[in-house]
Amino acid sequence: MIESSDDDLEVSLWYDANVHSDPINSCSESIGDMLDLICKKNGVVHGNIRYEILKPEDDRVPPVPRWLENINGVVPRLLVAVTKVTRDLHQEPMGMSG
Repeated sequence: MIESSDDDLEVSLWYDANVHSDPINSCSESIGDMLDLICKKNGVVHGNIRYEILKPEDDRVPPVPRWLENINGVVPRLLVAVTKVTRDLHQEPMGMSG
């Protein structure tokens, strides 16, 4: 649950680096849609999205899922999208009143 504006909102997905050489370009539209849906359900709006590509041994990375780990020759990576909740949906944008 999103508590207030200025909260971080984060979504991530596992992928195989052998298959997806540019996951940000190939996934950014879907991730943006996912973040839009999460925000809409919580009555908030998000800001710009920043992306990180993490390896299994990096900080804050959960264990590789079994379905991905069991594929021979896979190079698992975690694409993480982070954004700030900027305002409540019902709050007027700055400079837009009355």
